[in-house]
Amino acid sequence: MVHEEADAAELLFVDWLSQCVQSGKGIKVDWKDSESFAKSIAEYNEVLRDAKVLFCNADILQGPGGDEALFSPDEFVAAVRPAFPKAILSLGWRTQYQPGLIY
Repeated sequence: MVHEEADAAELLFVDWLSQCVQSGKGIKVDWKDSESFAKSIAEYNEVLRDAKVLFCNADILQGPGGDEALFSPDEFVAAVRPAFPKAILSLGWRTQYQPGLIY
């Protein structure tokens, strides 16, 4: 699979998303940073809007031992809701294993 049209023999990401939607199964999109989220929400909005079940996942909080979140919680939710009104939000926090740390 490729994100760009570099090799016509490869499956483009948008085509893969479209096939997932057409299958009638749920899709979980896991955004890793706000920049990729902003680009993809505009680029793939039409395809993802037709998903039977769509989970929108992002780590929006800093968790135990984790780095600072790469999303503003308010901005993420405010952008997802109008773009994908039926989506199920799967919100998490960034963590990192630390021996002896219990959470």
